[in-house]
Amino acid sequence: MKKFLTIIIILWIDLLHSENLNQAKIHLRGLGNLRIGQSIKEIQKKYQISSNQSVVENDCIFYNIKGLDNVDLMFTGSSKTSLKLTRIYISNTKLSTISNIGIGDSLEKAKSTYKGKIKEEREHYNNTIRYIFIPSDSQDKNYGIIFDSDDEKITSISVGQYPELHLVEGCS
Repeated sequence: MKKFLTIIIILWIDLLHSENLNQAKIHLRGLGNLRIGQSIKEIQKKYQISSNQSVVENDCIFYNIKGLDNVDLMFTGSSKTSLKLTRIYISNTKLSTISNIGIGDSLEKAKSTYKGKIKEEREHYNNTIRYIFIPSDSQDKNYGIIFDSDDEKITSISVGQYPELHLVEGCS
């Protein structure tokens, strides 16, 4: 009986530490309690993740979290045991940043919300407007948020660390 109660308590504590990411906020260092730099093992302890890739290619692999649609996790590392979360691709319309900018919002809303901290670029393939949030704190200089658009509305958001945040085709 004591062993059974211990297992129940451990499972309950684990549930308290995992978060419903469908209600989480996007921030400079991740999505809710999912943090850029976490190991794949740390994330596997809290969430059911899967990949449609069988091997790590170019020191990079993508995973998805069960029950969280339109969110892709990019891990980099030299082997499956050394993988760290380096970028999160988000096209889920239910998610937004801590400043309430989400998919479908106007570029003008993002620009006015992040006034003075947005750099405008053109997307590599389709030449649409892309806003990059530039953090002002020096300890955050290796992190960023990219807002991709159709030139009017935000179509996807990526959060991550450099240099991975600027990779054009995911892992390359």
